[in-house]
Amino acid sequence: MRFKVTAPTEDYSGKTGDVQFSQGSAVIDEQANPMELAYCRNAGYSVEPVQEEKPADPVPEPEPVPFDPSQHDIPTVLGHAEAADADEATRVFDAEAAGKNRKGVMDNRDAVMSRKESVQ
Repeated sequence: MRFKVTAPTEDYSGKTGDVQFSQGSAVIDEQANPMELAYCRNAGYSVEPVQEEKPADPVPEPEPVPFDPSQHDIPTVLGHAEAADADEATRVFDAEAAGKNRKGVMDNRDAVMSRKESVQ
């Protein structure tokens, strides 16, 4: 635990043991400097626990945005469909059909999907 220690003399700047005081105060870690903390308590210094800040909750990773074929050119859409599993490729081709429905994408659907079936 850490403690804010205030010297009896407001403007004291100097070392007490291994602890550096500046303008009458210092923060002492009881693990690192137990002797200095004990001295300060016995010598009339004001000793108050430091409220440790609770670590912030980790920020959750945002959900990945699904690949939107309408935002990409035909070669990128086909490359994504080729690299994806069968469910993702089906979703991409269905999204293309419901959106831009480009001939260059849709003409390749059967070939891409048949390659997926042969891999399974």
